Amino acid sequence: MLECVVFHAAREGTGSSLLTANTAAILAARGRRVGVVEANLHDGGLTLLFGLAEQRIGATFNDYLLERANGSAAFYDVTPALPQAGGRIWLSPASSRPRDLATLLQTGFRIERITDDLFTLAATLQLDMLLVDTHAGLQEVSLLTELSFALAQTLVLVLRLDQADYQGTGVALDVARTLKVPQIVLLANQVAAAFDPVNVKQELEATYGAKLAAMLPYSTDIAAHGSAGLFVLRYPKHPVTLLLNDLTSTLSQRPNSLAT
Repeated sequence: MLECVVFHAAREGTGSSLLTANTAAILAARGRRVGVVEANLHDGGLTLLFGLAEQRIGATFNDYLLERANGSAAFYDVTPALPQAGGRIWLSPASSRPRDLATLLQTGFRIERITDDLFTLAATLQLDMLLVDTHAGLQEVSLLTELSFALAQTLVLVLRLDQADYQGTGVALDVARTLKVPQIVLLANQVAAAFDPVNVKQELEATYGAKLAAMLPYSTDIAAHGSAGLFVLRYPKHPVTLLLNDLTSTLSQRPNSLAT
């Protein structure tokens, strides 16, 4: 059965794209067949992380939504060199052309492109897992984000320890619970060393009534690495990589196997 994990953040720059890409790399290294959908139509950062050259991109996820291309044409094999054979990654990138986003916002798309057709495509590609990186916040392309929530067996709400993130995370959590997402977890990212991990965990879980799946420290190594490829493959023994491996194991569990 296909497992769908959706990553969402209240604000840009929180790190959801980096987390999506590196989670996909860990899953593929474990032999999983993974689809990655760049539903963050404003960003396009996943193409850089996976090293997908602009000249190689024909159809995009925008084209898929607008039915200007069939599903398979909008997915690209971006599997890096992996330590274990069998795992694959297919990426459906967002368009880098502003007019494509404007067209999508003006015309909209059939809901079935997300609710039905995407699962049919996943079956064609024989995917084990589908990862979706959403647009930050719930505005402008909120329908796409909310439909992504509705697909999820697990929703990962990525936040920094910042007041603006707290408010936006609460809004997203309310939407997700209305849509009855089976499993909702929190991920605190870029956490400064000054914070006490025990207190952070207690406060976040008490505030939101959701499990804190991981707390990733701020890392100058990640900041320096930026979008230059997949961090977990370049730094397999790095403390953040080890934490991401643990997170990936958590996200691979079936819904309801964690308290929410």
